[in-house]
Amino acid sequence: MLIIKQLSAIIAIILAFLLSSCKNEFKSDDYTAYFGGEVTNPTSPYVLFCKNSDVIDTIEIDENNRFFVKFDSLSPGLYTFKNEPEYQYVYFDKNDSIMVHINSKDFDESIVFCGRGDEKNNFLMELYLKNEHDKSNLFEVFDYDIPKFNKNIDSTYKLAKKFYTTKKEELKWSDEFDMYAKSALDFHYYSKKELYPVIHKARTGVDILDNLPNNYYDFRKNIDFNSSDLANFSPYVMYLSNMLNNTGSINYHNHFSDIDLALKTNINKLNIADTLIKNEMVKNTILNNIAFTYLLEDQNMINNQKFLDIYHKFSTDKSKKNEILKIGNAIQLLKVGNELPESRFSR
Repeated sequence: MLIIKQLSAIIAIILAFLLSSCKNEFKSDDYTAYFGGEVTNPTSPYVLFCKNSDVIDTIEIDENNRFFVKFDSLSPGLYTFKNEPEYQYVYFDKNDSIMVHINSKDFDESIVFCGRGDEKNNFLMELYLKNEHDKSNLFEVFDYDIPKFNKNIDSTYKLAKKFYTTKKEELKWSDEFDMYAKSALDFHYYSKKELYPVIHKARTGVDILDNLPNNYYDFRKNIDFNSSDLANFSPYVMYLSNMLNNTGSINYHNHFSDIDLALKTNINKLNIADTLIKNEMVKNTILNNIAFTYLLEDQNMINNQKFLDIYHKFSTDKSKKNEILKIGNAIQLLKVGNELPESRFSR
Protein backbone atom coordinates (compact mmCIF):
# COMPACT_ATOMS: atom_id res chain seq x y z
CA MET A 1 0.00 0.00 0.00
CA LEU A 2 2.86 2.35 0.86
CA ILE A 3 4.54 1.69 -2.48
CA ILE A 4 1.30 2.51 -4.34
CA LYS A 5 0.97 5.81 -2.44
CA GLN A 6 4.59 6.71 -3.24
CA LEU A 7 4.11 5.92 -6.91
CA SER A 8 0.90 7.93 -7.02
CA ALA A 9 2.63 10.92 -5.45
CA ILE A 10 5.56 10.90 -7.84
CA ILE A 11 3.27 10.43 -10.85
CA ALA A 12 1.32 13.49 -9.68
CA ILE A 13 4.53 15.52 -9.60
CA ILE A 14 5.47 14.29 -13.07
CA LEU A 15 2.09 15.24 -14.49
CA ALA A 16 2.19 18.65 -12.83
CA PHE A 17 5.43 19.81 -14.36
CA LEU A 18 4.83 18.07 -17.70
CA LEU A 19 1.45 19.73 -18.09
CA SER A 20 2.87 23.10 -17.12
CA SER A 21 5.70 22.73 -19.64
CA CYS A 22 3.28 21.66 -22.36
CA LYS A 23 1.40 24.95 -22.01
CA ASN A 24 4.45 26.77 -23.32
CA GLU A 25 5.85 26.60 -26.79
CA PHE A 26 9.57 26.69 -26.25
CA LYS A 27 11.35 29.43 -28.14
CA SER A 28 14.52 28.73 -30.11
CA ASP A 29 16.61 30.48 -27.46
CA ASP A 30 14.80 28.88 -24.51
CA TYR A 31 16.84 26.08 -22.91
CA THR A 32 14.66 25.55 -19.84
CA ALA A 33 14.85 21.97 -18.52
CA TYR A 34 13.65 20.03 -15.48
CA PHE A 35 15.17 17.19 -13.49
CA GLY A 36 13.75 15.45 -10.47
CA GLY A 37 12.60 12.19 -8.97
CA GLU A 38 12.60 9.98 -5.93
CA VAL A 39 15.45 8.22 -4.11
CA THR A 40 14.45 5.25 -2.00
CA ASN A 41 16.93 4.55 0.81
CA PRO A 42 19.12 7.56 0.00
CA THR A 43 22.79 7.28 1.04
CA SER A 44 23.28 11.04 1.21
CA PRO A 45 20.87 14.00 1.63
CA TYR A 46 21.64 15.32 -1.86
CA VAL A 47 21.61 14.38 -5.51
CA LEU A 48 24.60 15.86 -7.31
CA PHE A 49 23.99 16.92 -10.91
CA CYS A 50 27.27 17.02 -12.81
CA LYS A 51 28.79 17.73 -16.20
CA ASN A 52 32.00 15.76 -16.66
CA SER A 53 33.57 15.94 -13.19
CA ASP A 54 32.14 19.36 -12.27
CA VAL A 55 29.11 19.68 -9.98
CA ILE A 56 26.50 21.92 -11.62
CA ASP A 57 23.90 21.69 -8.87
CA THR A 58 23.48 20.09 -5.45
CA ILE A 59 19.81 19.12 -5.19
CA GLU A 60 18.43 18.50 -1.72
CA ILE A 61 16.36 15.37 -1.10
CA ASP A 62 13.27 16.31 0.94
CA GLU A 63 11.62 14.43 3.80
CA ASN A 64 9.63 12.39 1.26
CA ASN A 65 12.84 11.31 -0.49
CA ARG A 66 12.07 13.46 -3.52
CA PHE A 67 14.15 16.04 -5.34
CA PHE A 68 13.39 18.52 -8.08
CA VAL A 69 15.17 21.33 -9.92
CA LYS A 70 14.36 23.68 -12.77
CA PHE A 71 17.26 24.77 -14.96
CA ASP A 72 16.67 28.14 -16.60
CA SER A 73 19.24 27.17 -19.21
CA LEU A 74 20.66 23.68 -19.71
CA SER A 75 22.76 22.87 -22.77
CA PRO A 76 21.89 19.60 -24.51
CA GLY A 77 24.34 16.83 -23.68
CA LEU A 78 25.33 14.02 -21.35
CA TYR A 79 25.25 14.61 -17.60
CA THR A 80 25.64 12.47 -14.49
CA PHE A 81 23.55 12.34 -11.33
CA LYS A 82 24.95 10.98 -8.09
CA ASN A 83 23.62 9.82 -4.77
CA GLU A 84 27.10 9.09 -3.56
CA PRO A 85 28.89 6.80 -3.96
CA GLU A 86 26.76 5.64 -6.92
CA TYR A 87 26.20 7.51 -10.17
CA GLN A 88 24.58 7.13 -13.58
CA TYR A 89 24.20 9.07 -16.81
CA VAL A 90 21.28 11.12 -18.06
CA TYR A 91 21.09 12.74 -21.48
CA PHE A 92 19.20 15.99 -22.03
CA ASP A 93 17.99 17.27 -25.36
CA LYS A 94 16.70 20.84 -25.52
CA ASN A 95 13.80 21.42 -23.06
CA ASP A 96 13.69 17.86 -21.74
CA SER A 97 11.79 17.29 -18.47
CA ILE A 98 13.10 14.11 -16.88
CA MET A 99 12.11 12.33 -13.68
CA VAL A 100 13.97 9.30 -12.34
CA HIS A 101 13.26 6.69 -9.69
CA ILE A 102 16.27 5.32 -7.80
CA ASN A 103 16.65 2.75 -5.03
CA SER A 104 20.16 3.07 -3.60
CA LYS A 105 20.13 -0.57 -2.43
CA ASP A 106 19.87 -1.72 -6.04
CA PHE A 107 21.02 1.44 -7.75
CA ASP A 108 21.50 0.61 -11.44
CA GLU A 109 18.80 -2.05 -11.67
CA SER A 110 16.21 0.24 -10.02
CA ILE A 111 16.57 3.24 -12.32
CA VAL A 112 13.54 4.15 -14.43
CA PHE A 113 13.13 7.45 -16.29
CA CYS A 114 9.82 9.23 -16.97
CA GLY A 115 8.85 12.42 -18.78
CA ARG A 116 10.00 14.30 -21.87
CA GLY A 117 13.26 12.63 -22.94
CA ASP A 118 12.73 9.40 -20.96
CA GLU A 119 12.81 6.86 -23.81
CA LYS A 120 16.37 7.48 -24.96
CA ASN A 121 17.59 7.43 -21.35
CA ASN A 122 15.76 4.18 -20.61
CA PHE A 123 17.42 2.73 -23.74
CA LEU A 124 20.87 3.80 -22.51
CA MET A 125 20.13 2.28 -19.10
CA GLU A 126 18.84 -0.97 -20.58
CA LEU A 127 21.90 -1.30 -22.82
CA TYR A 128 24.15 -0.67 -19.83
CA LEU A 129 22.44 -3.47 -17.86
CA LYS A 130 22.72 -5.84 -20.85
CA ASN A 131 26.45 -5.11 -21.03
CA GLU A 132 26.88 -5.64 -17.28
CA HIS A 133 25.06 -8.98 -17.51
CA ASP A 134 27.31 -9.95 -20.41
CA LYS A 135 30.41 -9.07 -18.35
CA SER A 136 29.32 -11.41 -15.57
CA ASN A 137 29.38 -14.34 -18.02
CA LEU A 138 32.69 -13.53 -19.70
CA PHE A 139 35.33 -15.39 -17.69
CA GLU A 140 34.52 -18.77 -19.19
CA VAL A 141 34.35 -17.15 -22.64
CA PHE A 142 37.92 -15.86 -22.28
CA ASP A 143 39.04 -19.51 -21.94
CA TYR A 144 37.77 -20.34 -25.45
CA ASP A 145 40.07 -20.82 -28.41
CA ILE A 146 40.17 -18.01 -30.97
CA PRO A 147 37.41 -19.19 -33.38
CA LYS A 148 35.01 -20.04 -30.55
CA PHE A 149 35.72 -16.76 -28.76
CA ASN A 150 35.15 -14.66 -31.90
CA LYS A 151 31.94 -16.55 -32.68
CA ASN A 152 30.63 -15.93 -29.17
CA ILE A 153 31.33 -12.20 -28.96
CA ASP A 154 30.22 -11.58 -32.56
CA SER A 155 26.91 -13.29 -31.84
CA THR A 156 26.36 -11.23 -28.68
CA TYR A 157 27.28 -8.03 -30.51
CA LYS A 158 24.85 -8.84 -33.33
CA LEU A 159 21.97 -9.15 -30.84
CA ALA A 160 22.93 -5.92 -29.06
CA LYS A 161 23.25 -4.08 -32.37
CA LYS A 162 19.78 -5.24 -33.42
CA PHE A 163 18.40 -3.82 -30.15
CA TYR A 164 20.25 -0.54 -30.78
CA THR A 165 19.12 -0.27 -34.43
CA THR A 166 15.47 -1.00 -33.59
CA LYS A 167 15.41 1.69 -30.87
CA LYS A 168 17.22 4.21 -33.03
CA GLU A 169 14.67 3.82 -35.83
CA GLU A 170 11.76 3.89 -33.36
CA LEU A 171 12.85 6.92 -31.32
CA LYS A 172 14.62 8.86 -34.08
CA TRP A 173 17.08 10.34 -31.62
CA SER A 174 19.58 13.06 -32.39
CA ASP A 175 23.06 12.51 -33.84
CA GLU A 176 24.49 13.95 -30.63
CA PHE A 177 22.76 11.30 -28.51
CA ASP A 178 23.63 8.61 -31.03
CA MET A 179 27.32 9.22 -30.38
CA TYR A 180 26.82 7.95 -26.81
CA ALA A 181 24.38 5.18 -27.74
CA LYS A 182 26.70 3.80 -30.44
CA SER A 183 29.73 4.17 -28.16
CA ALA A 184 28.01 2.20 -25.39
CA LEU A 185 27.33 -0.54 -27.94
CA ASP A 186 30.70 -0.64 -29.69
CA PHE A 187 33.21 -0.05 -26.91
CA HIS A 188 31.83 -2.91 -24.81
CA TYR A 189 32.50 -5.19 -27.80
CA TYR A 190 35.93 -3.68 -28.48
CA SER A 191 36.93 -4.06 -24.83
CA LYS A 192 36.27 -7.79 -25.00
CA LYS A 193 38.60 -8.06 -27.98
CA GLU A 194 41.34 -6.17 -26.13
CA LEU A 195 40.91 -8.18 -22.94
CA TYR A 196 40.90 -11.60 -24.62
CA PRO A 197 44.65 -12.21 -25.19
CA VAL A 198 45.54 -10.83 -21.73
CA ILE A 199 42.93 -12.76 -19.72
CA HIS A 200 43.23 -15.92 -21.83
CA LYS A 201 46.95 -16.09 -21.02
CA ALA A 202 46.38 -15.36 -17.33
CA ARG A 203 43.69 -18.04 -16.99
CA THR A 204 45.04 -20.78 -19.28
CA GLY A 205 48.77 -20.04 -19.47
CA VAL A 206 48.53 -20.04 -23.26
CA ASP A 207 49.81 -17.00 -25.18
CA ILE A 208 47.58 -16.70 -28.25
CA LEU A 209 48.75 -13.24 -29.33
CA ASP A 210 50.75 -14.44 -32.34
CA ASN A 211 47.86 -16.65 -33.50
CA LEU A 212 45.23 -13.92 -33.69
CA PRO A 213 43.88 -13.24 -37.21
CA ASN A 214 45.65 -10.48 -39.12
CA ASN A 215 42.48 -8.36 -39.09
CA TYR A 216 41.71 -8.91 -35.40
CA TYR A 217 42.51 -5.32 -34.41
CA ASP A 218 41.20 -3.61 -37.55
CA PHE A 219 38.49 -1.92 -35.50
CA ARG A 220 41.16 0.31 -33.94
CA LYS A 221 41.52 2.14 -37.26
CA ASN A 222 38.05 3.68 -36.78
CA ILE A 223 38.48 4.81 -33.17
CA ASP A 224 38.91 8.47 -32.30
CA PHE A 225 41.43 8.41 -29.45
CA ASN A 226 40.96 12.14 -28.88
CA SER A 227 37.21 12.56 -28.38
CA SER A 228 36.68 15.24 -25.73
CA ASP A 229 32.92 14.49 -25.87
CA LEU A 230 33.62 10.94 -24.67
CA ALA A 231 36.45 11.80 -22.25
CA ASN A 232 34.24 11.13 -19.21
CA PHE A 233 32.01 8.43 -20.70
CA SER A 234 32.73 5.15 -18.96
CA PRO A 235 32.55 2.72 -21.95
CA TYR A 236 35.10 4.87 -23.85
CA VAL A 237 37.44 5.33 -20.88
CA MET A 238 37.25 1.63 -20.01
CA TYR A 239 38.04 0.69 -23.60
CA LEU A 240 41.13 2.92 -23.70
CA SER A 241 42.27 1.46 -20.37
CA ASN A 242 41.77 -2.10 -21.62
CA MET A 243 43.56 -1.31 -24.87
CA LEU A 244 46.55 0.09 -22.95
CA ASN A 245 46.59 -2.97 -20.67
CA ASN A 246 46.86 -5.05 -23.82
CA THR A 247 49.39 -2.98 -25.79
CA GLY A 248 51.42 -2.06 -22.70
CA SER A 249 52.05 -5.62 -21.52
CA ILE A 250 55.66 -6.85 -21.56
CA ASN A 251 56.23 -10.31 -23.03
CA TYR A 252 59.66 -10.97 -21.57
CA HIS A 253 58.41 -10.83 -18.02
CA ASN A 254 60.75 -13.54 -16.71
CA HIS A 255 63.59 -11.00 -16.75
CA PHE A 256 61.97 -8.92 -13.99
CA SER A 257 60.65 -9.36 -10.48
CA ASP A 258 56.88 -8.91 -10.08
CA ILE A 259 57.41 -5.44 -8.57
CA ASP A 260 59.73 -4.26 -11.35
CA LEU A 261 57.48 -5.79 -14.02
CA ALA A 262 54.50 -3.81 -12.66
CA LEU A 263 56.56 -0.61 -12.78
CA LYS A 264 57.86 -1.17 -16.33
CA THR A 265 54.43 -2.23 -17.61
CA ASN A 266 52.68 0.85 -16.21
CA ILE A 267 55.39 3.24 -17.42
CA ASN A 268 54.97 1.58 -20.82
CA LYS A 269 51.24 2.38 -20.64
CA LEU A 270 52.00 6.03 -19.83
CA ASN A 271 54.36 6.28 -22.81
CA ILE A 272 51.83 4.74 -25.19
CA ALA A 273 49.05 7.01 -23.90
CA ASP A 274 51.24 10.08 -24.37
CA THR A 275 52.08 9.06 -27.94
CA LEU A 276 48.58 7.97 -28.95
CA ILE A 277 46.37 10.57 -27.24
CA LYS A 278 46.82 14.26 -28.05
CA ASN A 279 43.62 15.70 -26.61
CA GLU A 280 44.52 17.09 -23.18
CA MET A 281 41.24 16.18 -21.48
CA VAL A 282 41.26 12.59 -22.73
CA LYS A 283 44.96 12.13 -22.01
CA ASN A 284 44.69 13.40 -18.44
CA THR A 285 41.70 11.16 -17.77
CA ILE A 286 43.56 8.08 -18.99
CA LEU A 287 46.85 8.98 -17.29
CA ASN A 288 44.99 9.47 -14.00
CA ASN A 289 43.24 6.13 -14.49
CA ILE A 290 46.55 4.31 -15.07
CA ALA A 291 48.22 6.05 -12.14
CA PHE A 292 45.42 5.49 -9.65
CA THR A 293 45.19 1.78 -10.48
CA TYR A 294 48.96 1.29 -10.27
CA LEU A 295 49.46 3.21 -7.02
CA LEU A 296 46.65 1.28 -5.33
CA GLU A 297 48.31 -2.02 -6.26
CA ASP A 298 52.01 -1.23 -5.68
CA GLN A 299 53.39 -0.40 -2.24
CA ASN A 300 57.03 0.06 -3.26
CA MET A 301 57.89 3.67 -2.42
CA ILE A 302 60.95 3.91 -4.70
CA ASN A 303 59.11 2.47 -7.70
CA ASN A 304 56.10 4.65 -6.97
CA GLN A 305 58.29 7.75 -7.17
CA LYS A 306 59.86 6.58 -10.45
CA PHE A 307 56.37 6.08 -11.84
CA LEU A 308 55.16 9.47 -10.62
CA ASP A 309 58.14 11.21 -12.25
CA ILE A 310 56.99 9.89 -15.65
CA TYR A 311 53.35 10.66 -14.85
CA HIS A 312 54.15 14.30 -14.03
CA LYS A 313 56.14 14.56 -17.26
CA PHE A 314 53.05 13.78 -19.33
CA SER A 315 50.10 14.99 -17.24
CA THR A 316 48.87 18.58 -17.31
CA ASP A 317 46.22 17.98 -14.62
CA LYS A 318 47.30 20.23 -11.76
CA SER A 319 43.84 20.65 -10.23
CA LYS A 320 43.26 20.43 -6.50
CA LYS A 321 40.85 17.56 -7.19
CA ASN A 322 43.61 15.41 -8.67
CA GLU A 323 43.96 12.42 -6.36
CA ILE A 324 47.28 11.45 -7.96
CA LEU A 325 48.89 14.68 -6.77
CA LYS A 326 47.65 13.96 -3.24
CA ILE A 327 49.04 10.43 -3.34
CA GLY A 328 52.36 11.74 -4.68
CA ASN A 329 52.62 14.27 -1.87
CA ALA A 330 51.85 11.55 0.67
CA ILE A 331 54.63 9.36 -0.77
CA GLN A 332 57.09 12.24 -0.42
CA LEU A 333 56.25 12.51 3.28
CA LEU A 334 57.15 8.85 3.79
CA LYS A 335 60.80 9.32 2.73
CA VAL A 336 63.45 8.37 5.28
CA GLY A 337 64.28 11.34 7.51
CA ASN A 338 60.93 13.05 7.15
CA GLU A 339 58.78 13.40 10.22
CA LEU A 340 55.40 11.73 10.13
CA PRO A 341 52.55 14.25 9.83
CA GLU A 342 50.86 14.99 13.15
CA SER A 343 47.78 12.88 13.66
CA ARG A 344 44.52 14.73 14.13
CA PHE A 345 43.88 12.36 17.03
CA SER A 346 47.14 13.22 18.83
CA ARG A 347 46.89 15.13 22.12
